[in-house]
Amino acid sequence: MTLHLFRTIQPSFIFSIAITSLLISCSGGGDSSSSSSNVITYTTINNPAATSPTYFTSLTGVRGVADSSDVYITGATILGSTYTAQLYKGPLTGGGTYYTMSYPSSSGATTKTTNSYSVDNLPNGRVSVVGSYNTTQNESQQGYIYTGPVVDNPSTGFATINFPNASLTIPHSVMNDLVVGGYEPQTGRPHAFIYQISTGKFTRLTVMTDKNVAETAYGVWHNGGTSYTIVGGFTEASDIEKAYILDYDSSTGVITNTTAYTFNNQASVLTHFEGITTNGSGGYYLAGFGEITSGSPALGALVNVTRIPTGFTSTPAWVSVAVPGATTQDSNTVYQNNLLGTFSPGPLSLNGYVANVPISLIK
Repeated sequence: MTLHLFRTIQPSFIFSIAITSLLISCSGGGDSSSSSSNVITYTTINNPAATSPTYFTSLTGVRGVADSSDVYITGATILGSTYTAQLYKGPLTGGGTYYTMSYPSSSGATTKTTNSYSVDNLPNGRVSVVGSYNTTQNESQQGYIYTGPVVDNPSTGFATINFPNASLTIPHSVMNDLVVGGYEPQTGRPHAFIYQISTGKFTRLTVMTDKNVAETAYGVWHNGGTSYTIVGGFTEASDIEKAYILDYDSSTGVITNTTAYTFNNQASVLTHFEGITTNGSGGYYLAGFGEITSGSPALGALVNVTRIPTGFTSTPAWVSVAVPGATTQDSNTVYQNNLLGTFSPGPLSLNGYVANVPISLIK
């Protein structure tokens, strides 16, 4: 069975969770906004440097630029055979500036590919960016965090962050003092992790019970203080993948309100959440993704999870998002009431999209 917990950074981006690929994804930021229409609108957003139909653009994470109406969008662009991390800054639907964010080579380590998955604001216009890279000397994906100004091809500010003794590490989302993602141990299935930036400490995130076959963390949201909310996916012993949301206290390490979901609140073989943002009412908008039956088309959705006195609602609102004419589609991240991801076919071999979902459809 093909699962979506780990996704490759290569052009063929879906992988079997066995060990052949990795986690890609996302998280986003922003508050809810309003729309007067009941029609979902779609905008294609591709790096203009990707001029050949064989090239592609991926969108993996989004965050509002502090004190601005612009956004940051992370991802990567393939130009010829070169896979390069990008950081976009500008309007949500395109027309801004793309910055190359390749992990710098060093003596004995020549960077081969770099992908960026998430970005967060820091004081004085600086940012934190997390992602993964590999080298010609080491094909395994290694995690990194960049801390510094938004400039093209920065040569400093990068640091490798790898889960101890892991065969690969993929940081997916960063906000405030936490990074979440997934790693593969030397033997066994993938697991989720939490990395605390201020202490440099990794913690394995056990989503449900130790009987889980695999789990990963795709998105993190900072609620204030030491309170965070994390989303992602996990498998049961039957290899059915479910999505989850949980609360995490970074000072105590205590996890509360863990709640599992299936796509559109119905039986499905694959469900996970990839991005998270506040809905402005104490709950969250999430980027949902799933399959109803094995081998069926992958489905995307904007999901509204509300808080209740005992934690989170068990029946969130799902709004399906389908890019017109697309045969494959991912929902990777969410900003306000906008779902972002990739689709094909289109102008490029893989294309980015922004789907604006009216608030009236999400409630």
